[in-house]
Amino acid sequence: MEISSLYTADSHANGAEMQVKDQFGSDTDGFISFVGMDSDLWRKNKRESDRAALMAEMGKSDDDTDFIALLLSKAALSWRGFTKDGEDMAFSTEAVLALFEAAPYILSQANHFIGNNGNFTES
Repeated sequence: MEISSLYTADSHANGAEMQVKDQFGSDTDGFISFVGMDSDLWRKNKRESDRAALMAEMGKSDDDTDFIALLLSKAALSWRGFTKDGEDMAFSTEAVLALFEAAPYILSQANHFIGNNGNFTES
C-alpha cells in the first residue's frame, strides 16, 4: 500500500463547502467553507479550545464561552450567499460565531459536516 494514499491533512486544510439548511431542513443560498479535523489549523485551534475549557472547568476562568461554537467558527475559511438588509455580509470568524449563537441548529450542521471525513477527501 502506498502510504501517501492515507494522508489527509492537506485535503482537510484545503477545506470543503457546506450548504446551510434552514430550520426546517431546506437548502438555503448560504454556504460556509470549513477546514477538516485533520488539518493543522483545526488541531491547533482544538488544543487551544481544550486548554481554555479545562481552565474554565478548574475555576481559573469565569468565562461562559461556548467552546464548540468558538472552535467551529475558527474552522470557517469563507462564506457566500449571506446578506443583511439586502447587502452581502462580509465574512469573519466573529460573523460566523454570531450566526452560530443566533441559529444553534446551524452550529449542529457545521459540527456534523466537519466530523464527516468524507467531506474533505475524495473516494
